[in-house]
Amino acid sequence: MRSLTLIATAGAVLSLGACTVTGATVGTSGPGATKIAAVDRDFELTVGQSARVDGPSLTVAFNGVTEDSRCPTGVQCIWAGNAAIAVSLTEGSGATSQATLNTTLNPHSARVSGYEISLVGVTPYPKQGGTIPQATYIATLHVTRL
Repeated sequence: MRSLTLIATAGAVLSLGACTVTGATVGTSGPGATKIAAVDRDFELTVGQSARVDGPSLTVAFNGVTEDSRCPTGVQCIWAGNAAIAVSLTEGSGATSQATLNTTLNPHSARVSGYEISLVGVTPYPKQGGTIPQATYIATLHVTRL
């Protein structure tokens, strides 16, 4: 019986070792969680979450939304508005820089250590008469290697 258990355990370990990840992100979700993101693919972060990009080379952390003047759905506005997010960019060596990325205004992206980090979008979109709690924001980002 004992040898059967060992064989089953070894088979499970080998099966796990053979799995591959094809998605843009893997890992846990929620504030403070670190995800793994692939270069040249969009990935999402919630406020307080970070992603390791390209192994240990770069970590992108979504610190929060610093501005959200986007025109709410159902309202006619003269200007579409802008959402701005604060991110921390940590190079593999440990050097960290701060950046603000915008949906409508410049800058839309930041460059650090041979990478360009771009803001693709921010959700949820504002609704008339409502406020969006920081914890519910999701930033969609894209990292390319320069």
